[in-house]
Amino acid sequence: MSIENLYPFAGTHAVQSAIFVVEWTEPLKAEIIQGFSKLSAKYKNQGLPHVQHQQQFEFKIDTLPGNAGQRATQAGIPAAIVFVQSDTQEQVVRSVTLSKTSCMVVIPDYTRWNDVYADVFKYLSIALEELKGVRAISTVSLQYTDVFSWKDDPDSLNLRDVFSDNNYIPATIFERRGLWHVHQGSLENIAEPVSHRRLENVNVDMLDTAGERVIQIVGAHRAMLSTPLWQAHLKNKDTLTGIFESLHAANKRVLTRLLTPAVCEKIKLINVGEENASRS
Repeated sequence: MSIENLYPFAGTHAVQSAIFVVEWTEPLKAEIIQGFSKLSAKYKNQGLPHVQHQQQFEFKIDTLPGNAGQRATQAGIPAAIVFVQSDTQEQVVRSVTLSKTSCMVVIPDYTRWNDVYADVFKYLSIALEELKGVRAISTVSLQYTDVFSWKDDPDSLNLRDVFSDNNYIPATIFERRGLWHVHQGSLENIAEPVSHRRLENVNVDMLDTAGERVIQIVGAHRAMLSTPLWQAHLKNKDTLTGIFESLHAANKRVLTRLLTPAVCEKIKLINVGEENASRS
């Protein structure tokens, strides 16, 4: 048996979506959130021409897009302002959500890290410029969702060809032929690029979608800064970029430990430092 019938979501890589989040030290007041609407021209220039007002919004970094928790807010006052590529609800597109606690950028068309992050930084900079001198950043988060489809008889899928058996997947899982879920989390102190506590969550699901088996891996990485970061788009832009890059590298390390070498090769994740890797 081989993995020739295991198909990464995007062909050369498995990233279904990437989510970038910066959180403020304190929640924003309602009038500031309302004022974000005036940023529409700037986001339109970045390819996000449509504006939505959400009356309810709450997001956790280890949830999936569209599955954020709901929290009631004062009637008539938006809980979040969302700038999106398209106003068609059925279309999965890029978005920037500005709420009382955070700025969240959702990228459903991931390609290469350098290209995507260049766009993300532009999106973040617009919001950070508006909040310059008003709020610092307390937390920086990155979440990847990777998806693989098994296009063959589900019983012929050998999990030992997909997952390494010495890290994240319990031994009992390898004998299962049905659906399952595995979650692991850890918290550690990190010194570079700045002092922070890093929370990492890894969720692996075996799903049944339209009659075929789908493996979904959600890696969420959250850096809680020891010292709040001011002007993260200006004098501290290298620090912000360094934090995101460290979370990106952490996600690649998780995948290279979680997946077998053959699957890593399939998504061009042979070496976490390789420039030509699809996640580099």
